[in-house]
Amino acid sequence: MDSSWFDESVKPFLKGYSLEYSLFSNGDFGDLERIELEGFNKVGAVEFWSKGWVSIDIYDRALDDQVMNVLLSPEEKESAHQEFERFIKILTRGI
Repeated sequence: MDSSWFDESVKPFLKGYSLEYSLFSNGDFGDLERIELEGFNKVGAVEFWSKGWVSIDIYDRALDDQVMNVLLSPEEKESAHQEFERFIKILTRGI
């Protein structure tokens, strides 16, 4: 999984959200591809690390609450698809 996978599999569901991409080298879990998003009173980030870690975070401004905060290790790769389904549901709820 990486930002290309995100663009093909997740981004089509995020109409109305602004996305900002950035790259960072030599982080704790290798090189980092970070996607920040904002829209519909929600902000969040998805991080893909070169060593296989994936981080997903959503903050709902209307609720003033962090509604999703997940860090998946490379061994948890199979549950990543399920977490991205949850990510999409949270972001598209009520739109």
